[in-house]
Amino acid sequence: MNLIVLLDEDFSGSADRVRLTGRRYQHLTEIQRVEMGSRLRVGRLNGSVGEGCVTELGLDFAELEVSFHHP
Repeated sequence: MNLIVLLDEDFSGSADRVRLTGRRYQHLTEIQRVEMGSRLRVGRLNGSVGEGCVTELGLDFAELEVSFHHP
């Protein structure tokens, strides 16, 4: 299963919200074909692993609500 790597700059002012653009956005839409409500495995770089849920899809970005469960 894929793991979407999250960087500090992906977090949009909240510890549980991220916005992905560029190559990671393309991967989500073209390879994984995510839709609103899709659940994904996510991991913070050098940090915890958890789950993300797609809450918004724009023309060039995806927003996810994330929670971390495992170190």
